[in-house]
Amino acid sequence: MSITLLMSRRILKRGLTGTLALLVGLFLFEFVQPLVANSVGGGRGIANLVESLPPAFQAILRTQPEFMAVSGLAGYLSIGFSHPLFFVLTSAILAALICRSIAGEYESGTMQLALSRSISRGSVYVSRLIAILLVIVVAVAVTIAGMVTGIQVGRPEGSFDYAHLLPTAFVTFLLLFAIAGVALLLSALADTTSQAIGWTTGFVVVSFVIDYLSGLWSAIEPFGPISIYHYFDPATSLILGDVSSRDAVVLFAVGVIAGAAGYAVFRNRDLPS
Repeated sequence: MSITLLMSRRILKRGLTGTLALLVGLFLFEFVQPLVANSVGGGRGIANLVESLPPAFQAILRTQPEFMAVSGLAGYLSIGFSHPLFFVLTSAILAALICRSIAGEYESGTMQLALSRSISRGSVYVSRLIAILLVIVVAVAVTIAGMVTGIQVGRPEGSFDYAHLLPTAFVTFLLLFAIAGVALLLSALADTTSQAIGWTTGFVVVSFVIDYLSGLWSAIEPFGPISIYHYFDPATSLILGDVSSRDAVVLFAVGVIAGAAGYAVFRNRDLPS
């Protein structure tokens, strides 16, 4: 096994307990979505429930009662991908892994020790990237598995096309890939774990708030495209099985550009003493 893969395995093992705990939370969150759909009376009950919410809460859920009434079960289940708790859980998984494996190792001196043993900075960075991509794939798989298990157990009313889970998984992967790229850049710039997590959390929160306010406040609407969540539309994927080419390209480009910028910073910066 190459040194790069050995480093990837070490990174995954170090954060295994915390990552597993967050993945369990992600599975359970998606699992209960179909169960809740039945408890509120199916598609019509869901539409009535959403209609009773203030506009601000509808914006947080990124949905409208008319949309729920037309889209039925698939429309409701798409909330499982756009709910703030989903964003919190997935962002926490990525931030903990990335910030600990780069900025955290700056802080502890582990990075300096590794680089003193003739291991190239490129190998170190690629090992982190491999671990991150694996975790993203697992997180998406757990999300889908939780929803499918919930549907099988709860048997909610309404039609649902399981084939649409594939494009939904794809666009979810792209969102997490974009967040991971930005987190890599911010972690490469930071000197400590707390600093890197703070910057990454700030990016996620600001991006979410911009997307949220752009749906409520006309003055903020022009700034909506600044947010990465502006390009994440799981409802269309889950209901129609479509993925916007523009959205896919933007999310992929953000991940690649930010990740490449992170490598440039990591390769050229002086390590903390």
